[in-house]
Amino acid sequence: MKRRASATAATPTSDALFAKAVSRRRERCGVLTAYDHENLAAYLRALLPGFVVHAPLPGTAGISSYPPASADPAVHAEELAHLAAYLGGIPVAEAEDQYNGHCETMAVFFSRTVMDSLRAAPAAAPAGVLPAAYAGARARLDSLATWEARVGVLFEAEARARADAAQAGARKGRTLAMWAPLLVGREGGSGGGGGGGGGAAAMGTVARSAAAFLAGSPGVGARLAEAVAAAAAGGLSCMPLYILNYIWDGDELCAADLVVDTIETAQYSCHVVGLVVDARARVAYVADPNGALVPGGNMEFLSLPFAPRKRPSTAVSQYDVDQAGTGKRGKK
Repeated sequence: MKRRASATAATPTSDALFAKAVSRRRERCGVLTAYDHENLAAYLRALLPGFVVHAPLPGTAGISSYPPASADPAVHAEELAHLAAYLGGIPVAEAEDQYNGHCETMAVFFSRTVMDSLRAAPAAAPAGVLPAAYAGARARLDSLATWEARVGVLFEAEARARADAAQAGARKGRTLAMWAPLLVGREGGSGGGGGGGGGAAAMGTVARSAAAFLAGSPGVGARLAEAVAAAAAGGLSCMPLYILNYIWDGDELCAADLVVDTIETAQYSCHVVGLVVDARARVAYVADPNGALVPGGNMEFLSLPFAPRKRPSTAVSQYDVDQAGTGKRGKK
């Protein structure tokens, strides 16, 4: 008698999913997804026993629209040329790509804003910290009168990391170098030896790859423990947290559509947020510069822990599935 084949696909590993995200190749989504931050928050609570985890609530507006581009194409071309020069003279096309997908440098800026908010009001109610930080970040950016000034604030981490990489003669570890000033919980602590033992631990963290800080990976719990230990010494600490997601297309694509690599939909991707740890209050904050996910939007986080979905798709998101269950239809 033949054994009946299982209808459930094998659960993909974090390494395999991360490789898909880095490749940016189009394919059907074969894992479960989530359209708010609650699944991520629950995952972090399980890894941080005794901690309260705050993440952007539904409807929270982020700061990813900054710096706003000029509506005049000629002026925007000048803006991109300035950004290219600010980032060390990179090609304008690369600067445009940075502008369209600058979540990492924005996450560093917003994590610093959250930490500054906590230092300024250490007795503030934890539930109000993220709303206050979003408001403070927008107020600061709105107070800057020029594109150049906003670029100097928002892309500082990217420019610093590129300069560090150029000095080292390699790009390895470039993105994690963005986080170096924040990892031990105080500005500059991981730099000129001012961090003591915490600084040494943080520099070891910087040397690791982004995959070591990937939500859902086997080793991320150890990285969280390091962040808690660093916060215990200085009160606050921060670490990057990479989050896999899927970018939905509006249509169910055929095989011929999937080989078109000039359209950035129907593909796995990787987002990054800061995780700010307040050891004294036993609270962790998900500092997401994008704010809340948009239910029915084209991006959803991969649900944690990773699990296969029954029917891979390029168009039917978890929001669509849930809406169908209520008799409603979602929109992309």
